[in-house]
Amino acid sequence: MQRKAMTFLLWLANVRGATAVEYGIIVAAISVSIMALLFSIGDNFTDVFEVISSYLVRNL
Repeated sequence: MQRKAMTFLLWLANVRGATAVEYGIIVAAISVSIMALLFSIGDNFTDVFEVISSYLVRNL
C-alpha cells in the first residue's frame, strides 16, 4: 500500500506535463500576437511585396 501511495505522490509531483502546457500557451499567445500584427499592417506589406516583385521582374 505504501508503494502505491509513493508512486501516486511521485506522479503528482511530475511537472513535465505542466511545463509543456505552459510552453504551448506561450507559443499560442505569440502566434496570436503575430497574426494580429500582420492583419493590422497587412496592406502595407502588400505594397512592399508589389514593389519588390516589380523590381525583380524589371531587373531579372
